[in-house]
Amino acid sequence: QKFFGGYNSKTFDDLDDQLNGNLTAAQRLTLYKQLENQLVAKDFGVVPLTNPQSRIYINKSVKNLQTTVFGGTFNYTYASKE
Repeated sequence: QKFFGGYNSKTFDDLDDQLNGNLTAAQRLTLYKQLENQLVAKDFGVVPLTNPQSRIYINKSVKNLQTTVFGGTFNYTYASKE
């Protein structure tokens, strides 16, 4: 089993596997939107019960910071440095 709570979805797994490739920030964002839609809107694999607030402080050299709608508290944060 790949995910906690017994969640299992071939569609989600296939999209998730695509994230292991060499992707641009735009391609990664598109995949994350599809993953989030599958997980939250179609499968109801997770239901956010709270909306925690968090602040993210970054150096000026960090570019393309992307976080999920759930915030930066999850390990789904990506950025690049120039």
